[in-house]
Amino acid sequence: MDAVDYGLKLYQKHINDKRVLPFKDDWRTFGFGYSQGGAVALAVQRYIEQQGLDEQLHYRGTLCGDGPYDLIATMRYYVEDDGDSYGQETVHRKGISTMPMVIPMIIQGMINTHPDMKNHQLTDYLSQQFLDTGIMDWLASKEFTINQILEKWYEQLQEGLDAGDRHYTKEQMAELFESPKEDRVWAHLSKVFTPGFQKYLTNDANFYTVPTESGNAFKDLHRALVDNSVAAGWEPKHPIQFVHSKGDMVVPYGNYLSFHDAHPDGEGTIYRIDDSLTDDHVDTGTTFYLCLTATGEYGEYFQWLDENGSTGIIGAESQMTDVRIDDGWYTLDGRKLSARPTQKGIYINKGKKILIK
Repeated sequence: MDAVDYGLKLYQKHINDKRVLPFKDDWRTFGFGYSQGGAVALAVQRYIEQQGLDEQLHYRGTLCGDGPYDLIATMRYYVEDDGDSYGQETVHRKGISTMPMVIPMIIQGMINTHPDMKNHQLTDYLSQQFLDTGIMDWLASKEFTINQILEKWYEQLQEGLDAGDRHYTKEQMAELFESPKEDRVWAHLSKVFTPGFQKYLTNDANFYTVPTESGNAFKDLHRALVDNSVAAGWEPKHPIQFVHSKGDMVVPYGNYLSFHDAHPDGEGTIYRIDDSLTDDHVDTGTTFYLCLTATGEYGEYFQWLDENGSTGIIGAESQMTDVRIDDGWYTLDGRKLSARPTQKGIYINKGKKILIK
C-alpha cells in the first residue's frame, strides 16, 4: 500500500507537469489473489478500510481464491480430515499432508513475525528428520518450484538420506513420505511434527478457546496462528467475492467457512461464494487465473464487486480529474512526446487514439 500511495503521487506529479494523461473520472481499484495471495488480498482490504483509504483509492472490493484465511482451520484439517469433509470426497486421509512444504512455511512465518514466537525454534515443532531433508534451505533460496522440491523428496524416498552424521534408510524415509504417484510426495504428520506438537494438534480440548498465557511453544504458536488469521475480528465495508474449492486438500474449504461463521449476516450482500469447483489446490488455481479476465468466466465477479462497491465511491472527488487534456501527443503508456510523432504506431492526441501510418 505504501508503494501504491507513492505511485499515485508520482503519477499526479507527472500529470501536473503535463507529461502524462490524467486518469479517467471513473477509475477504481480491486484486490485479488489466490492461495497465500488470497489471504493477503483480504488482509489488504482490511488495511484499506481500517486506514480510511477506500475513497482515495476508489476501492471496489476483493476477489479471493482458496486462501488460508484461518490458519488454525488449515492445520487442524491436516490432522482431522479423512477424505469426507464438506460433502466432497477426496483422497486426503487423517495425518497426511499432500503439500508438505506448506507447513514449515507457515510455522517459520510465525517465528519471524509474531512477538510471542521470538524464543521458539523450528525444532520445537518439526522433526529433525524432516528438517534434514533440506526443506528450509530450499525455501530460503527461492530457487525451487513445488515440483522440484517434490522431485528432491522423491529421490530421498528412493535412495535414503545422508545429512551430516545422520543417515536415514529408505525404510525410514518411507515412514516420513509416501508417493502415490511419481510426481507426488505426501508426508506423514506423525513424522513431520515433534511428538509434543503432534499430541497438541490432535487434542480437541486444546482448541475450545485461544490460549492467553505465554511461554509454552505450542500455545504460543496456536495464538500466533489465530492472530495472523483474517477471517474474523473485523467487519468488511466493501464486497468480497470468494472462490473456494470443496476439494482443496492444501487450503481446505473450512477457511471460507471460518469467514462465513464470523460474518453470517453478510452473505449475498457484502460477500458471496462460488464453491462449485471440486479440484485440488493447484488445479483450482489454474482455473482461477485462466478465468480471471474481463471477458473470462470470472469477469462477472468484477462487475458484481464494482456495482456493489459503489457506495461511498460515486461522487468522490479526485485531484487527478482536474487537469485538462492538452494538445500534446502521448504514447500508449502515457509518455508525452515533444512533437507530433513521425514513426508508425498508435498514439494518443486530445484523448483519442491516432494511427500514424
